[in-house]
Amino acid sequence: MNQTLGPILDQVMPTVIASGLLVSLCTIQTPSTTDDAIGAPVGTYVDVVGLIDIPCTAPPLAFKDVITSTEMKAMQYDSGVVPLHVLLNDWYPQIRDLWLAGARAVIDGTPFDLMGSESDSQKKMTRLNLRILRP
Repeated sequence: MNQTLGPILDQVMPTVIASGLLVSLCTIQTPSTTDDAIGAPVGTYVDVVGLIDIPCTAPPLAFKDVITSTEMKAMQYDSGVVPLHVLLNDWYPQIRDLWLAGARAVIDGTPFDLMGSESDSQKKMTRLNLRILRP
């Protein structure tokens, strides 16, 4: 890395935060490991400690905007999809492993399917690729 860029890169996220663009809150949740009386998963999610009420901005995903997602959905689950490209206020590399384990994101009370997570190489920010299915 060019040594003169360090101080500039250190100001990227503080500038974004100061801009007031991070108007939403994101909580990462993982599937509960609790089973019902007959041993079936109860289908609930629990908040991940340290990943609760993260300031973020969640505009719709722009045309040709790409965060690599490796998860594929069956066709019956793919209609009426509203994609979101979410910028979190800091670097959260642990979300990638949680995403692979079936985690979801809840933004301002609305649950989203976590399709991908991307952290930058400079350890400044994390972006999420989320989808919600319209009823």
